Amino acid sequence: MADENRARLEALETRNAYQEATIEDLSAQIYEHQQKIERLERRFESLAEKVKGIAAGESAPLPENERPPHY
Repeated sequence: MADENRARLEALETRNAYQEATIEDLSAQIYEHQQKIERLERRFESLAEKVKGIAAGESAPLPENERPPHY
């Protein structure tokens, strides 16, 4: 009976260790994703401001007959 309890306890401890490692990995991934989301939100806000500026006519108009740089 003692050996059975010891084996069960060891199995539970092993399982717990794997779960803790998984939780730490997931937490790190969530942190990285949150950082990336915040960077993307800042870029989106910057682009939205540029689009608003263009729509409001705040940017210099492009010449009508000028060839694009890839020609």
